[in-house]
Amino acid sequence: TVLRVRHNDESGRTSISYNNVKTSDDIIPSNLDSVVFIGAYANSNGLNGAIGEILIFERNLTPAEELQVETYLHDRFLIARTPDPPKPVIEFLQAPRTLEVIDANSGLTVRGIVISDSLESVSIDLRRNDTTVGSKTYTKPKAGDTISCSTDVKQELISYSATVVCKKSGKPLSDTMLSATDVVPGIVFAVTGQSNSIFGDGSLPISVWARTFGGNFSQSSSDTNYARSTATGNGGANNVGAWALQLQNSMAEQLRTASLCISGGVGGTRIEQHLPDVNNRLNLGTIYGSWLYRVIKSGARERIRWLFWYQGESNHDEDNYAVHFDNLRMAWKKDLPNLQYIVVVQIRPGCAGPRHAKLRDDQRQLQDRYPDVIVHAAGGLPGHDGCHYAGVGYTSLSQQLFEIYRRNELSMQPGMFRAAPTPRSTALRRLPSSQRQQIRVSFEHGGDLIMTTDALIGGKLRTAADAWFANNTMTLHPESVTVNGSQAVLEFPYEPPITSVSYVPDYTYDDASTIFQGPWLTTLGGVGALSFHNLPMTTTGVDEDRFDAAELPDDFRHAVDLTGRIVATCMDECDRLPAGAYLVIHSRSTRKVFLVR
Repeated sequence: TVLRVRHNDESGRTSISYNNVKTSDDIIPSNLDSVVFIGAYANSNGLNGAIGEILIFERNLTPAEELQVETYLHDRFLIARTPDPPKPVIEFLQAPRTLEVIDANSGLTVRGIVISDSLESVSIDLRRNDTTVGSKTYTKPKAGDTISCSTDVKQELISYSATVVCKKSGKPLSDTMLSATDVVPGIVFAVTGQSNSIFGDGSLPISVWARTFGGNFSQSSSDTNYARSTATGNGGANNVGAWALQLQNSMAEQLRTASLCISGGVGGTRIEQHLPDVNNRLNLGTIYGSWLYRVIKSGARERIRWLFWYQGESNHDEDNYAVHFDNLRMAWKKDLPNLQYIVVVQIRPGCAGPRHAKLRDDQRQLQDRYPDVIVHAAGGLPGHDGCHYAGVGYTSLSQQLFEIYRRNELSMQPGMFRAAPTPRSTALRRLPSSQRQQIRVSFEHGGDLIMTTDALIGGKLRTAADAWFANNTMTLHPESVTVNGSQAVLEFPYEPPITSVSYVPDYTYDDASTIFQGPWLTTLGGVGALSFHNLPMTTTGVDEDRFDAAELPDDFRHAVDLTGRIVATCMDECDRLPAGAYLVIHSRSTRKVFLVR
């Protein structure tokens, strides 16, 4: 065998060919060893074979020089050299590729330049399923002539194909210059992050309408083929991850559109590892460079309007997460000129340990800092194993993310649609007569909130109170939790004074060993509320038992005098009240004035 190696030390780009057949094209990191061993590595791992001759050049050879050197080697050692591939007779300027997801607005086009005078004819055939929708034949084209054929394309679940056939002068048979099959119109989106962005579920069906491009975190510049998306592994090859594949399937089934997902997800990575190389944004040895290279080579750079980011478990509260995200977002906005929506999945306790409370709160506030960010909660998803999810968890996440995508794309409401309940205000009232402090947390995007049911977790019954704590003290839980509409009402002992409230512990329950798994605050549809940390209190009443109807759950019954003071806590006490007019509240919607004589 004659091996040919080309290496660029600056970029690390290295290609290897044997007998004139290219076998690899990869990034090789710099070697800082002081000695280079031939046929061995680090003075060991010797080659099990023989080396006949080595030629080393300090520059890339010209094609003529390369042919001269290789001819010498092949002749000397009687090794057959694979012939160079024939030169093309047409240079294609625009042409689809097999399994490509094209832009319906741009149609389907084949366009090229003839670079040979040896052609009798060139025929272009465009098909929709098996029906020809575009056809063009050129007779005796000359070098430099342009050939082209186009057809309009609808946004539908339909497969197209394109074929270009040439007939050379003096040859009875035709040659196929281009054959692109199973080309579909559709949309393009990006996914990136760490393992929960790419973790798989082998039971998911592979849809003919769900595609990807190149290999996940591939470092080979030649890895540029379209493929059907899979979730059989946890990264690599054409895996896009369980929830991303489910998202693609939902787009096909419910919106009747095919999709291309380009994933930059890599397990166990910190946010800093996803930042671009400032000296070479297309460095294939970096996560960002590998992902961006595939985005550009797919030709879909300008079509990506949605990016989904699920990452954070490998970072901690002191890692300046918000600063890193700001840098990463600026890179995305630079390299994806039409990026419109960035969906951030807020992590939950577990996977890479404690010190995530502040980080999760930083994630929560991203949508307040950036108009294009939607933060969605992983809290409350089923099937969590302490780090990843069973299929049911990724399925639930994909359904929730699809609803965000669907409602924003179809403009079903003014403004940007966000599904996760988001804390917007707090109110504190101190109630001396009952020796309680009452905290009301109000949520946006909440609708009808619920706390999921109590559950036996880690050998102990966990209740709603386990999810809440105050004053940055993990063991200072409320004595009661009542959820009504878009509010959560917490009652704490009268002392100490409450200055801040948090939802979801940093990592574990009070036993310091069992990862927190609920109960969760969710919508009736199962969308988890964003967790928060040290949300400051706003005092609305101090040392007063004044009534505020918005603070009372529906099953409370109170009698209130004309000054607004609660004078009885249930209807049964009304007989002991002095004669006068009172307002009796059974719920927020039922009020009645009556006279006690």
